[in-house]
Amino acid sequence: MNIDSLFGALAEYLDFIINLALLRGMDEYLNLGHVSPKLVAFAVVGVSIAYLISYSQKVPRYGAPVEITRAATDAPQEETVTQDKENEKDKSKDLIKSPEIALFLIYTILSGFLFHGFLILYNLTFQLAVHSVNDSLNAVFAYNALINPIISILNKIQKLLEKLKYKNWKTMMFAGISNIIIGLIYIGSAIYWAYPFAAVHGESIKNMLWLTIGFGVIIFVLIFLFFLTLGISQKIPSSQNKKA
Repeated sequence: MNIDSLFGALAEYLDFIINLALLRGMDEYLNLGHVSPKLVAFAVVGVSIAYLISYSQKVPRYGAPVEITRAATDAPQEETVTQDKENEKDKSKDLIKSPEIALFLIYTILSGFLFHGFLILYNLTFQLAVHSVNDSLNAVFAYNALINPIISILNKIQKLLEKLKYKNWKTMMFAGISNIIIGLIYIGSAIYWAYPFAAVHGESIKNMLWLTIGFGVIIFVLIFLFFLTLGISQKIPSSQNKKA
């Protein structure tokens, strides 16, 4: 691959995610009937960018030269050593958390299969345009192309806010408001799940958004009941052992 085709592919990806962020550009994938190689490539690029953002460290400052005095050179370097250790810890944490990006992609693919099944069940009772599962996978790949870089950027911002919020009440208030905004962005990102599914199945965004919310509520309730049942089943043997 030459450099022109490389930058051409990157430009095509940028055009796609900008259009997707504006809820457009998915018309060509309506009822495609097969998994689109282009959307798979866009999803891989999105995951790769998310990895780059997660691995990125502080950018070094380039400014006026610092005047070094003898006292400064003779001073112990404990602060520098401590800072280096903290940076190494941050890097190790990033290395540990980096698989979460790939896991998120896997979880969204599994969720895409479940959501497709949910749409089929919904179609048995109510009239709904549902095409093949391949089309649903195309929607999942389009979603990952956009959402993975966004999540990585938001995680970086949250790490910065963690360092700021304990300085004084102003930074604490700023961090609190910023975290609320980030939470709203996460909730609002459901539209970027609903739109690709609406586009590939030829359904309205409004209907698909309501179905997305309903699907999310059902999954949440099922997970809650699962852990609730698990907790009750663990308490029963312990109570019997106490009686014995």
